[in-house]
Amino acid sequence: MKFIKNFIPLLTFVFVSFLAFATSASAATLSLSSNADVLHIGDTVEVLVKIDTEGAGINAIQGTLQYPKDILQATQVDKADSVFNFWLQEPSFSNDTGRVTFAGGSTVGSVGKSLQVLKIIFTVKGTGRAELAITDAAITASDGSGTNVLSTIHGLVLNSVPLTGTSSDLSVPTLIPPPTQITRPAIAASGLPPKPDVSLPLYPNSSSWSNRTDTFIAEWKLPADVSAVNADLDQNVSYSSTASEGLFDSKVFPAIAHDGVWYLHVRFKNNIGWGPTSNYRIAIDTHPPLPFVASVVEGSSTNTPDPTLKFSTKDGLSGLNTYSVTVDNGDSIQIDANKYQGTFKLPLLAPGKHRITIGAVDNADNSVETDINVDIIPIESPVISFVTPELFSNQQTGVAIKGSAQPLSTILLTLHQASAVVVQATTTANATGVWNYMFDTQLTNGNYAVSVQAQDSRGARSFIVESPQISVQSEPIFQFGAIKLGAGGAAILMLLILVGGFGSGIWYWKKRNEKLALRVDFAGSEIAKVFRLIEEDVKKISDASKTPTAADDEYAVKRFEENIKKMEAYIKKGIEKIQK
Repeated sequence: MKFIKNFIPLLTFVFVSFLAFATSASAATLSLSSNADVLHIGDTVEVLVKIDTEGAGINAIQGTLQYPKDILQATQVDKADSVFNFWLQEPSFSNDTGRVTFAGGSTVGSVGKSLQVLKIIFTVKGTGRAELAITDAAITASDGSGTNVLSTIHGLVLNSVPLTGTSSDLSVPTLIPPPTQITRPAIAASGLPPKPDVSLPLYPNSSSWSNRTDTFIAEWKLPADVSAVNADLDQNVSYSSTASEGLFDSKVFPAIAHDGVWYLHVRFKNNIGWGPTSNYRIAIDTHPPLPFVASVVEGSSTNTPDPTLKFSTKDGLSGLNTYSVTVDNGDSIQIDANKYQGTFKLPLLAPGKHRITIGAVDNADNSVETDINVDIIPIESPVISFVTPELFSNQQTGVAIKGSAQPLSTILLTLHQASAVVVQATTTANATGVWNYMFDTQLTNGNYAVSVQAQDSRGARSFIVESPQISVQSEPIFQFGAIKLGAGGAAILMLLILVGGFGSGIWYWKKRNEKLALRVDFAGSEIAKVFRLIEEDVKKISDASKTPTAADDEYAVKRFEENIKKMEAYIKKGIEKIQK
């Protein structure tokens, strides 16, 4: 016992933390409601904490209700009609802090528009505006992930005013304003007024059940001779009153206090008397069906591919309407509750683990759901002994595959490219377990594979086996050793050769021109030097001719002849360089 007492706070902390950090997703609305808004000191008022799940299944809640401790005093927290059946933090209140705290859960998921969490009873101790709010709240979905589905919180305002001393002030005024009176002269009638044709937008079908509780308006048309109306709400189908409330064609009523069948009585009066009463039925059921557990007849781990579920529950008020069964995240299978015999055979399931969700929906559209896991044991997997490793896309031969499996089993084959299915086919293993198949589908270039799965006569399947890769390419028109080129590859190779040859020619031509230009420049430079020498020799001969010494003339002429021979040699070498 000591261990349990020490463990509960830790478990509560984990539970609350789990709620607080769950991923948010818009869905459920948490609200406070009461049948009164104007109060006096000494009055007792009930405040309900309710959830509209907006279609999401929920299984846990936490929150703190804050109230003004100088105006209201909590006296009781009632969880008897709560949709939650266990509490990690028992609902409790403190009039010192003005708080009611709670953290509860359920072993099943519930869906409804007015699911009750708690009923809190307050005594009015002061006057003023009393604002009630819920903080630190979270509601988790029964999706196995702890998703926080709380999207909206509606608080509540109560007003406490001093007594005036009249007897009427001793009752708790309602939220609802009195009917708007119509003033008109009534014509004389020849008979009693007809039964009123009453319309309720919130409850449009008097023969059906509803899971909504909210203020509602009732409307009707007034005949010209009617001078008074009586409209009242109770659970007595034969109620009839002759008390006039004046003349009006609509009236607002408070939210219905508790589940059950109620009747709105509306009656007209004219100068002859009161006519027949219209008793409009309003059936309210805000509680989901009773929690239940499900089991697998063959066991939670079975080699039966379509196991049988066993489950059952009851609904104490509106009655069961439908069961639903959902495998993993697939579409729900609907079962008429009136035809259900206590067991349900699942459709064929693939091998592996599956999460089955079973829901029960009552005639007011409240629902409860439970989960169960089942592990389908696979049959023996097939063996692939051969598959065509490669083929040419322009040939008619297809993909051949063969292998072994359980004798007489059906072999399911899927030829695919990555995740895209090309073609599916089936074949049968013979009495010794051998099977083979030929895909005759024309394939484009690329890599393929075949998925193979065995199935026995019951529909039980094996795990899927993948074949080695199948390469499809064009037939080669050029081959050099291990290198094979198809038409596309050969064309690309020729293009590369042409581009390479053209590029090489351009490069050679450019380099040759650059080299030729250098040689021409070099030869021109050498010739220029020779001409400068000749120019100098001519000048020396000219100068020598002016002197009286013959030796000077002979030397100048000899030097000129030598330079002429050098020029001849330079020019010859320059021409040879240009020609190379």
